[in-house]
Amino acid sequence: MSNRFMHLTNYSVNKESTSFVRSQNPDAEDCGSQWSFSGLLRYLKKNCKDIPTLISNIEDLVIKTIISAEETITTSCRYTPHKRNCFELYGFDVLIDENQSPWLLEVNTSPSVTCDDFLNLKIKSNLTADMLSLVGVKCKNPVEKKEKLTIANAYNEENFYWVKDREEERRGGFVRLFTRQDTWQRNGPKHLYAKKTAMYGTSSSGPRQNTKAYEEKLPPLT
Repeated sequence: MSNRFMHLTNYSVNKESTSFVRSQNPDAEDCGSQWSFSGLLRYLKKNCKDIPTLISNIEDLVIKTIISAEETITTSCRYTPHKRNCFELYGFDVLIDENQSPWLLEVNTSPSVTCDDFLNLKIKSNLTADMLSLVGVKCKNPVEKKEKLTIANAYNEENFYWVKDREEERRGGFVRLFTRQDTWQRNGPKHLYAKKTAMYGTSSSGPRQNTKAYEEKLPPLT
């Protein structure tokens, strides 16, 4: 128990260990002391593990965690003028046991996006870019002269942007978990609404269709 590097998954602690191996190649996501999630899934798949089931269980864990904290989350956003005035990025620490069952360790609000090696830079820069694109932050050249907009024109311009570019088209590497086409089949109370469930039938989409999104390599930095 005295060896804190053995029992903690915290990167800020483990990177100080003398045996920590830093990433020297951003394309090598499954070597060294820190792997990408995609690299881990490819490794598990190579060793004949059931990746679709693991992904489904992790997604279920994330959904239920957010629902359990819904009241706290919505309360903190209650006094914002509009739902698009704020957003939050959550970092889930998940432990996977020998039976491929995920266990939630903690959820970090505003997780660190510090980049101190090549792999962190690759993952976190893409994460940050996709996050800002998803919430609708438009990229503008700070050198260009700023145009003066009236309140009405600014409002119309913002509304046009949100109508033209839907969240689904701006999600980048993010995967939508809730709600989606198979939400009722996965999360609905089937024992209470059996007739309604039968009416909806089975969905062709689901975690087995989305596994590829997690396994694909992150796009290179440009």
